[in-house]
Amino acid sequence: MSTTVSFDAYGTYVLELAASDSALTTRADITVLVDSPPLVTLAMTPQTNRVNPGEQIRLHGSASDSESSRVRVDLYEDTTLLTSAYTYSSGSNWTGFEFIQYMPRKSSITYTVVATDEQGSTTRSAPIHLICGVAPTLSWLSPSASATNRVGQTGNLSVTASDADGTVTDVSYYIQDGGSWTLLGQGDGPEFSPPGAPA
Repeated sequence: MSTTVSFDAYGTYVLELAASDSALTTRADITVLVDSPPLVTLAMTPQTNRVNPGEQIRLHGSASDSESSRVRVDLYEDTTLLTSAYTYSSGSNWTGFEFIQYMPRKSSITYTVVATDEQGSTTRSAPIHLICGVAPTLSWLSPSASATNRVGQTGNLSVTASDADGTVTDVSYYIQDGGSWTLLGQGDGPEFSPPGAPA
């Protein structure tokens, strides 16, 4: 036997069950705390999605809750908890939070914060996705931009590719047909020609 209940406002509610037979009634109470989760925002300075290893970034934002006087803010790098801070209410206003981070390594990193109010409810912020490192550069060797191929002609595909802070391991070749892209192959070696390409 079951039913449902909804709560329209924050507070402490008492729910009671009553079971009766033809002669006796048994009652059981339970106390329920109804809480609204905190609000949280996260931003980054500088506003970019690409940074260099060792570069300093500033992660900052706001966290508030209508039923609390302070909110804990936990900073996560991917799934790893890095550090925590608190925001506090001051009348109708709330203090903000700030974290200073130095980009640790060449990689793709996602930062989020989790706000926890005094009742234990949590809210996770929208993520900030960063690429730490310098992207590879590449340019076509063949075909040239002005090349014309005949129907049925097999053309050579090759590029030059380099990476200022790493090593290019492969280059993927795609061809566009209508609105979709099809992978032709991946190449390695000095000119990253895909397997089977003519010399």
